Amino acid sequence: MIVKTVRSKEILFRIFVKVFIAAAILGGIAIRETMLDYKSPDYLNYVSKWYDFIESKGGFSALKHNFSDYSPAYLYILALITYLPLSKLFAIKLISIVFDFVAAFFVMLIVREKYKTGVIPYLAFCTVLLMPTVMVNSAEWGQCDIIFVSFILASVYFLQKQKKLLSVILYGIAFAFKVQAIFVAPLFLLLALKRKVTFIHLLAIPGVYLLSIIPAALAGRPFEELLSIYFDQSSLYKTLTLNAPNIYQWTAKGPYETMSKIAIGAAALFVCVMLIFIYKKMKVLKSGDVVKIALIFSLGIPFLLPSMHERYFFIADIAAVVYAFYYPRMFFVPVFVSFSSIMSYYPFLYGKTPVKLSYLPIPLLISIIAVILHLFVQNERSGKGISKKNKQNKKQKLLAPAKQRLNTAIKGIITK
Repeated sequence: MIVKTVRSKEILFRIFVKVFIAAAILGGIAIRETMLDYKSPDYLNYVSKWYDFIESKGGFSALKHNFSDYSPAYLYILALITYLPLSKLFAIKLISIVFDFVAAFFVMLIVREKYKTGVIPYLAFCTVLLMPTVMVNSAEWGQCDIIFVSFILASVYFLQKQKKLLSVILYGIAFAFKVQAIFVAPLFLLLALKRKVTFIHLLAIPGVYLLSIIPAALAGRPFEELLSIYFDQSSLYKTLTLNAPNIYQWTAKGPYETMSKIAIGAAALFVCVMLIFIYKKMKVLKSGDVVKIALIFSLGIPFLLPSMHERYFFIADIAAVVYAFYYPRMFFVPVFVSFSSIMSYYPFLYGKTPVKLSYLPIPLLISIIAVILHLFVQNERSGKGISKKNKQNKKQKLLAPAKQRLNTAIKGIITK
């Protein structure tokens, strides 16, 4: 009777989990459906025109022309959807919406590395699927940030599974889609220094990018032009921040050239200091440490770099959710990060400022400090734990011969 009751509860729980996930998926789709008709400034001024140009030039043959400042990887997908019997606006947004589910799936897998059983990985899936920034970025804005972030998440997951080369290749694909993937590049440099991956593995990153531009080159676009896309992007904007909720919401206006050099230097210093500390102090990198380090860099780098858009904290938005599932006491971090991100979207998308932009860096700065302190404190505690364990082992080794002699003596007495 008791066994039947337990089994019944297990069956009911599984049904509840399935219903919950189904409700989250259907709810996520329903919310996204209400956003599909919105035409963002980026859609009207850029993506829509790229689509029209590709269609007018016969699809993939358009790739020989320099009509977009995006890398070819996204333009291949854009060219592909021109052949589909779908409306332009829906087709463009559908690409990103599909990757919303891909990203949520890999977040679930990453969280499952910590929670092997139970409902928590599914909660992580639903959380990402229903995040405001995720839904707005893809279904309303029509942006493609979720694509490269999905590949970063896949890279982290396969890194946890010890599939090192595959992990680096997936990160290379992320970089081939968007240069913003470079925000987590220090993580892979650290892994190489720690010999978790080899420097030969890291060659896959530029290798993947080179492979990604070959179709466009074969179509007729100059190879040197394709190599310089990301360099050209870096010179497009001459302002310290483009609504990004970073430190430059607080700085006084000054000469861009001078201020940008200081900003780049500050970001480089931040990366170097963090790399040196982690390399020297953290002997072992666990799954949770990788999540923490990825979050620190995806928050800290765009917080310090100049000419950042509001969308450039998108990696951090999702990384913060993974982090909170690994460390539930730090639940406030994704709340703070997502709040700053979504509020910073308003001026560009809707022409409104519900929260002054100068206030938005505060939650991000608190999050950065909190995660760094968490990294430091936990490392100190684990270090003390290892030291204590080593002392106990040494003590046991020293006492082992004495114990053995004592046991021998006792056996001798018993035998007599």
